[in-house]
Amino acid sequence: MEPKPDVVVHLVHGTWPFGPFSKSSGPTKAWFEVGSAVLAKIEEVHGHKIHFEEFHWSGKNAFFERMNAAVKFSQRLTEAIGQWAESKHVIIAHSHGGMVAAQALAKLSLSADEKDRIKALICLATPFVYLSPLNKPRQDLLFFGALGFICAALLIVLLQSLFGLPYLLYLPLCLGAPIFFAGILFLLRADPPLEYFAPLSTRPGIPTFLIRGTRDEASLVIGLAQILHLVADAFYRSWEEGPTHRSLIETALWTGAYVFVLVAGAVITKSLGEDPFSPWALPSIFVFGSASLSCLYVAGYALLAVSAGLVNPRHWPAVIEVDSAPPNKECSIKSYFDLSKIEQKTLRHGIYELPEVQADLATLIQAVEDGITPSFENALKQSRSRPVHA
Repeated sequence: MEPKPDVVVHLVHGTWPFGPFSKSSGPTKAWFEVGSAVLAKIEEVHGHKIHFEEFHWSGKNAFFERMNAAVKFSQRLTEAIGQWAESKHVIIAHSHGGMVAAQALAKLSLSADEKDRIKALICLATPFVYLSPLNKPRQDLLFFGALGFICAALLIVLLQSLFGLPYLLYLPLCLGAPIFFAGILFLLRADPPLEYFAPLSTRPGIPTFLIRGTRDEASLVIGLAQILHLVADAFYRSWEEGPTHRSLIETALWTGAYVFVLVAGAVITKSLGEDPFSPWALPSIFVFGSASLSCLYVAGYALLAVSAGLVNPRHWPAVIEVDSAPPNKECSIKSYFDLSKIEQKTLRHGIYELPEVQADLATLIQAVEDGITPSFENALKQSRSRPVHA
């Protein structure tokens, strides 16, 4: 009969754990598989007192896939706590797997004593993604307005190439087409399921540790989300408050945008054979310039939506929140900016390959095993005293 482990470590992989086109790790074990270099480093410290439990899910980059995985992982945690009732439990999750783990903990229906068996949640390079109901009408207006200008510009180019429209018809076409197309797209939209808006909430009593790379892909997605929110908020403040801006940054932002609109519109208008200095060319300059700026916004939003897993375009007029930590949750965060030691050739997201991160994982688990409240400070002290992590 196998001895009962002191600590059970649940391992939750992220999106595409074996790569976008692979279904297995091949000869080299993935970080969460028994026999991998990452788990071997942890076992060097703990020996047979620790037991690893792999949790596999589809790994698809989609909201609903993570939600389904969270339900299954919650059930698995309940079973594991019943199976190893005397053991302490730790969860290590990578990338979007951290979302799966956080949502699973929010769904747990256990007694207070059973919940207390979960001693730590450790998330590696996790972007915490959810939808916010705040400012929903604003997002609709900005998103569909941008698409309307893009469609209007394409329509003008098409009709000009086919029929050679006179300049006189450009004014009603330029003014009416964006409104018409934006209205059609608005009617075709579909609201995301309510579950996408559910607030993330791990158990208050479960210590949560976040290990991040400041320059990896997750941080880039977080930065993109904040930039898009900044642009949208500045736009609506300008719209509602008139020409008075709250800061010099917003003034510079919209001055630059206005210059971009004029220059881009004039260049495109001239490329179509029109005189950009003609009074009749002003509407087309406005539409083509607005469409150019709209392309930047829509492209950025599309990239954010795909990265976050909001894969249905009909759900896109929503406020996508991407944060470095779960909202309203006290966490301990440790960041690494030098990712040159990561062996992966394509992505810098595999922060678990850093020896320092492996030492963090081992020593946090050691604190749980010793009955000490885990913390990065304890991990730092222990890592300095253990030559195996040097």
